[in-house]
Amino acid sequence: MGVRAAAVTRITCIALAGALLANCGLPTPQPEIPRELLFITTNGTCAFLTCFSNAVAVASRDGSTVADLRSASRILVRLGASGTVAEGYLVRDKPPFGIDRFRIGSSLTTEVIMSQNVSGAALVEAPGLPAVAGSRSVLITKVGTNTGCDVVGYQAGSEIWRQPIDPNKCMITYENVAQLGGLAVLVDPGPWPKAVVVPETGKIRPLRQPSTGCIAEGEIAERVLYECGQGVGTPYVQVEGGPEVAVTNEFATNSFGVLEPSGKRELLVLSSTSYVRLDALGRRLSDGDLGLGRRVSDGAIRVPSGRPAVSADGASLYLPTDRGVVVTSVVGGGTKTIADPKTIAVAVSLDSRFLYALTVAGVSPKFRTRLDVIYLPTEQRVASYSEDASNILLVTRR
Repeated sequence: MGVRAAAVTRITCIALAGALLANCGLPTPQPEIPRELLFITTNGTCAFLTCFSNAVAVASRDGSTVADLRSASRILVRLGASGTVAEGYLVRDKPPFGIDRFRIGSSLTTEVIMSQNVSGAALVEAPGLPAVAGSRSVLITKVGTNTGCDVVGYQAGSEIWRQPIDPNKCMITYENVAQLGGLAVLVDPGPWPKAVVVPETGKIRPLRQPSTGCIAEGEIAERVLYECGQGVGTPYVQVEGGPEVAVTNEFATNSFGVLEPSGKRELLVLSSTSYVRLDALGRRLSDGDLGLGRRVSDGAIRVPSGRPAVSADGASLYLPTDRGVVVTSVVGGGTKTIADPKTIAVAVSLDSRFLYALTVAGVSPKFRTRLDVIYLPTEQRVASYSEDASNILLVTRR
């Protein structure tokens, strides 16, 4: 009977392994971390001109450095359908000037595209161009000096157009090329976007604000999103050609910026305490509270410690704070707090099942961080690596 009973118990444990492993005395299997690359940097939280300098690409499964990209002042990446780096460029706007195309396989390989004094760059889609090497994307940069400058477009590493800029606007009005969502824009020293560069031709299209005091902050479906009404009346956001959408805010409009879920054509516009979800035409889909608390005096407010991240499906928002990562359900509503209260930067895996969190590991004798990998269904940390970084810029499939 003892043997039979043991056999039955063993069969039961195997049949119900997913639920009873712990009761059977067997270790619970670890979820498989996706094979991804994380582009991390020692730069802190960046504003409109995303800081992509001092970056390295590390492996999600062991934290090892796969590519050292610290020679670049900016990194431009186009992801393929599978989430891998289909096209990537390293921009150097300090000596030695130029732009290299890069590929990451078992190691980093680069190819010089141009060696000139460049002032910023952007990588955008140009649907009106024929595909070259399977791509319709155009790399746009600005070259020259304050006495004469051009915007130049490259497709698959070859120059396809060159557009002169009015010499009176080379250094002040149009100082740099920058990326605004899926648009290439020319910005002033502010840096505030002043014009859009049409990727097919290089034509410069000056931006026209909906009203005085509006600032270009994002893009969707090739339309610019403006933040308006700062300090005057009720603040609102407006997509070109769309309605005004009021944003509820106690402190400053758009403190954390604009996020675009990679799997959807919609935007999340974030203020200091709330969010607004917009469709491609700029219409309000939903809004809600970020779960940070309302007053410092009540002791319940959570102070953000870094930029938020959004899942690929746009369903969840992750905001690091001094009390942990606040998770907001954008679609269903509600918030909860997970992860370490010393988290300073977050990113989400492409399958939305894992959270990558940079956490302060120590401050003496020097500032140290670690990269935690958290399995979101259980909210448990499944891996941790020592990394010298303060921001996560991008996640791609490896």
